[in-house]
Amino acid sequence: MDAKLSKVDKYYVKTKSKKEELLSDTTSERYSEATDYFETLEKIKGDFHILFKKYSEDILPGLINGLNYLFSSKRKKDYEELIILRNTVAAFVKEIEEMLPPLTEESLTELREGYFTKRGAAIERHKRELADFESQHSNALDTVADKICTELDAILPDEFVDYLSAMASRYSANVFKVNTSSEVQDEVLDMMFVDYPVDYLVQSRIVASVLKEKCASLLSDSDIR
Repeated sequence: MDAKLSKVDKYYVKTKSKKEELLSDTTSERYSEATDYFETLEKIKGDFHILFKKYSEDILPGLINGLNYLFSSKRKKDYEELIILRNTVAAFVKEIEEMLPPLTEESLTELREGYFTKRGAAIERHKRELADFESQHSNALDTVADKICTELDAILPDEFVDYLSAMASRYSANVFKVNTSSEVQDEVLDMMFVDYPVDYLVQSRIVASVLKEKCASLLSDSDIR
């Protein structure tokens, strides 16, 4: 608008050449306490447009226009107001340019801190949920293992496992030896070892683990003998 007015109103240009340097440090007092820069800039634009329209559209004939400028203090004051409004805009723009980097950095810092806070909370929540899951999983495994042990104890009592271990040890000690005692001992006919491949025949790792633990004395290379 300033450029357009300068093209159509030579008296505005004349006033600028006289007053621009004198008013270079002057800004509008109406906006000295403004805090919302962008809203204020819109208001200044509105004020500028009113004066711009007044002197760019309603132009008086040449001689009358010159006399009007010469004797109208109001017109000179309006031109000075246009210069001051321009200065005010420039001052606000400069202030915004000076304040924007720190504000941007502050916003980035807040966003960064917020991100790491949320990330830390999410990590802690994940740890708690994982710990709860592992605890529940462990408890479930313990429950299953206890049930398996109970059923195994009913099917394969420890006393019977110990008995089989003793028979196997005695057979192992006497097999292939000369002048050994009878192959029938305590009503047991010693014939051969038979290996039971637990890992191959038992699909459940839990059952296999419990079975190996219960029959540890009978194990031979992970097989029950």
